[in-house]
Amino acid sequence: MDPACEHRDQQHREREAAGADWQNSGYVFTRPNGAPIEGATLTRHFTALLRRTKLRRIRFHDLRHSAATLLLEQGIELAVNKEILGHAHIGATAAVYGHVRLRLRHQAIGTLSNALRDPADDTAAPDGDDDPPLCAQPSADVPSTVAVKTPRSPADDPSAGLLPLAIYFGPNLQLEA
Repeated sequence: MDPACEHRDQQHREREAAGADWQNSGYVFTRPNGAPIEGATLTRHFTALLRRTKLRRIRFHDLRHSAATLLLEQGIELAVNKEILGHAHIGATAAVYGHVRLRLRHQAIGTLSNALRDPADDTAAPDGDDDPPLCAQPSADVPSTVAVKTPRSPADDPSAGLLPLAIYFGPNLQLEA
């Protein structure tokens, strides 16, 4: 059974056991009587869990950031993350998770660069059509490798300008941190 369904069933049993004493707090995770879990209690139980599993200590709130980062890295749009996190404005989400978007843009440029690889490296047999090559052959006036210094913060991000470079230089475009 799905863990979320198991939890819902457990909470339903707790609601029945509490009877008239049940506090309908509206929270998914509650005390056995439906009341909200105290922050200090949550922290204590979470810290004990980390110790038992020999994981490094993090704040419980860090799990929220980890989930949002993983969603972004899996291609979930920023607007959807904003809704999940409950942010009123997408700017707040973009400000907190801009570093992830920057890394994803660099990966996208690298993927595009690989897609525009040198056709001389292509082992596929010619198909006899008159289509031009996917990537122009390097010429003497084009350097064999181009290094682009990447920004250290999202505010300095010129990665949108890297797209023409990726198309022009193909696999020879190297991003430096």
